[in-house]
Amino acid sequence: MARLGVERDAQSRNSLEGIQVLRAAAALLVVLLHTLAAARTANARLTIPDWLAQFGAIGVDIFFVISGFIMFRVSFPAGRPALAPASFLRKRLTRIYPVYWFVMALMLELWSLGLLPLAHLNAEMIDAENQRMLIRSIFLLPTNYFVMAIAWTLVYEMYFYFIFGATLYFSNPLVSLLGASATIMILYAAHGWVPDPALSDFLRNPIAIEFCFGLLMGYLAMRWPRLAFAAKPLWIPAAALLAIAAFAQPYASAIHPPSLSRVLQWGVPSFLLVASFLSMKSDSGPLRRQMILLGDASYAIYLTHPIAMIYYAKLLQGNVSSLPQWPIVPLIIVLSAGFGVVIHVVVERRLMSGVRGLFGGRIASSLARPPLSPEIAQELESTVPDR
Repeated sequence: MARLGVERDAQSRNSLEGIQVLRAAAALLVVLLHTLAAARTANARLTIPDWLAQFGAIGVDIFFVISGFIMFRVSFPAGRPALAPASFLRKRLTRIYPVYWFVMALMLELWSLGLLPLAHLNAEMIDAENQRMLIRSIFLLPTNYFVMAIAWTLVYEMYFYFIFGATLYFSNPLVSLLGASATIMILYAAHGWVPDPALSDFLRNPIAIEFCFGLLMGYLAMRWPRLAFAAKPLWIPAAALLAIAAFAQPYASAIHPPSLSRVLQWGVPSFLLVASFLSMKSDSGPLRRQMILLGDASYAIYLTHPIAMIYYAKLLQGNVSSLPQWPIVPLIIVLSAGFGVVIHVVVERRLMSGVRGLFGGRIASSLARPPLSPEIAQELESTVPDR
């Protein structure tokens, strides 16, 4: 029995380390997407095929599948009671909002000082007549205007958290899987009957279904623990499906493919990729450590990389656009990731510690030992019963 417990603990760490590596890859893909988009918009010297220009968009889909899996996993820990709805939502709110508000305040401050080009921020939202839109943007409610354009994905995260959190009232994994999935799909189907235009547009996008893919994976992994090892080769069909999708989808609609095509083209391969990374074994190599660090910082990288994109776009308005962009694009990606890591270490970790300490959060000391990173330990904190 003790040996089984050790094996489960090892599998737990390995699976989360694999997820952290995939988080890092997803964050870098999004940065790649926006860097290439900025270069193409400015007609810079960067000749790239459409499939490469659009490929980074899958980073968001990977994030959504990972989110569904992690939320299921931490809410139904093996051998412990299911997480209470209030506890789940408290942990999610304190995870999302503090860093988001910090980065939003930073961008607004830079804009007010004239250090960010006005055209790249939605000035209408600062107008007193648009306070409703501003409030929606601050609290990540469905809206057609955001202070930070990338916040649209966080609105879907919050939407998923509240739906899934409500199902935890029943303390039943199958009920949560089916209940959350059915609710998301019913609301998607009913978007035409919603009177609020912003909410209707929000529900019209089926991308939230990808959270359900993650929930399904979490349920299957819980019922069949060895599934992670059996799923290891799934990256092969995932790569094949991505290759087909890349050539089948025109660039003009690549960022936001219509209807359910995104869920099929990028959501399904993301599901397979996440499954294949669950069995990644612990490794102390320097590349693995760096990828785990980037995975830890993936949220900060996602939030802060638009700042680098804004300055890159501004540089492209000058003579930089006439220079070959192949050496510049990797530099922009490295600088974006580096800035995100700095914000993660200097700001995000301290905010998380302070806010969760304020609300009585705690991290089990047994989960804080190597090879777990601080980010993994924070996720595993949710497995500690605190009803």
